[in-house]
Amino acid sequence: MSQPLEKGSACLNCRRRKVRCDAVKPQCGPCRASRAYQDCEFTNSGPTRTQQLKEQIAKLESRIKEIEGPVASSSQSSGLNDNKINQLGTVPNHRQLPQVIPPPVRSAIMQRFLKYASANWFFLNVDRFSAAFLDPNSEALITVLTNTVILWGIHLSSSTPLSHHEGLYLTRAVQDASHGLVQPYVHNIVQLIQAEVLLAQYFFKNARMVEGRYHTGLALSIVFGAGFHKIGSTQASNCTERAINVAPSKDLVEEGERIGAFWTVVALNNCWTTRESNVSYDDIDTPWPLEMQRYSLNLVPANSLSGRTVSNWLRGQQDPGSDSLLAQHAKASVLYEQAVQNGLQRRGNPTQFLNNYNRLESSISQFSPTLISLHELPQTVHPGRAVLVHVLLYSAMVQLYLPVIDININAAGSILTSIGLICRTLRAVNVTGLSDIDPFLSSLLATACRFLISYISMQSQAAEASEMLKLIVAVMTYMANHSRHAETQILEIQQLLT
Repeated sequence: MSQPLEKGSACLNCRRRKVRCDAVKPQCGPCRASRAYQDCEFTNSGPTRTQQLKEQIAKLESRIKEIEGPVASSSQSSGLNDNKINQLGTVPNHRQLPQVIPPPVRSAIMQRFLKYASANWFFLNVDRFSAAFLDPNSEALITVLTNTVILWGIHLSSSTPLSHHEGLYLTRAVQDASHGLVQPYVHNIVQLIQAEVLLAQYFFKNARMVEGRYHTGLALSIVFGAGFHKIGSTQASNCTERAINVAPSKDLVEEGERIGAFWTVVALNNCWTTRESNVSYDDIDTPWPLEMQRYSLNLVPANSLSGRTVSNWLRGQQDPGSDSLLAQHAKASVLYEQAVQNGLQRRGNPTQFLNNYNRLESSISQFSPTLISLHELPQTVHPGRAVLVHVLLYSAMVQLYLPVIDININAAGSILTSIGLICRTLRAVNVTGLSDIDPFLSSLLATACRFLISYISMQSQAAEASEMLKLIVAVMTYMANHSRHAETQILEIQQLLT
């Protein structure tokens, strides 16, 4: 006969559901057996995820109040691109934005934005987007996307006639995004997702992590709420519980944008909220994304629509035609997230940890040879994006072996080999010649640095590791000139080196 639980020891889910809880941590039996209640939380083990989320939202609301306050004080207190604003002039103390942006300025903003967007999280059809953005009379683009693109264009330019308006465009874009959640742009939901992704990346680049995670979470909620995880699924027509009612795609290009939106958001979430990620891969039936041109030319394989996309791929099932860079990015992010999550389970569930360890090691080994070659990159592929995909996969290997370094004598050598592959990637593409690099790369490199610093300190001879550390520190130092997040990462590494 089971012993009665101490009062107050049941998890929050079991209390709400009035279900008998066994209080097993980190996940009780009823929650483990339920697909709908996987987020098992106990109030007597510190702040719960819900409490942590409320704290993050409170911080976010405080930050939003700052940027919605008087613009003059906002430019001083927000911490966003202060040096650039100070160099280009003081932000005016009024909220008036230009009613009409001159065509040459609009074109320059778009070109600068698209150069960066090709490397960072842009999934819309470029031709359709460009035509709509350059036409001042077009109503094809929703306001939040237009303002977010202008924000990025200004941010990436050394100087434009609109440089002193960056803070204003940020405020307007954030406000528009919040209005979109109250009254969703149902007919342009993909554009709203694109705006949320770009806002998240903007905040991440500027080391404003709370806001970045907030907009990432919104984008994730929208893609699942709109049923984008069931595109092409036999269950798609039965999705009667969608939070957002979206009309069917008008054509194959629009469907390609929705597929691209879904996988872009999944990859973004897997990278920046790895430890908190709660995406259920078993629920994803959407096929891996293709290059946008293939949707435009109606070159979509008939067998690309299948169910349980990620789960089947992790079991070794291959999907012909899913070798686009975005597909590789999404797959690498899945392996990275799974490796991190598995490391967190080592002490709580050793058997499951070992099973997942072997499965992930096999998946990484099978996926690695299929990565796009860095020596023969097509002109349509931004080298910075290709570098990120490679480093993300090799970082998944690092995350896989780190938890077993104290029990596996080969783990340290495997981590060094993985970091060696990261260094080979950095040498293959002249990263220090690129300004449009995803800031998450600096997070991955920082993890490699921490291991190398620890390894070198315990070895009498570590010349190879020292050379790898020098290279990675040099790349991170260069990245710090273009990203405040990269700057915070290299400062932490420099403190470890002193």
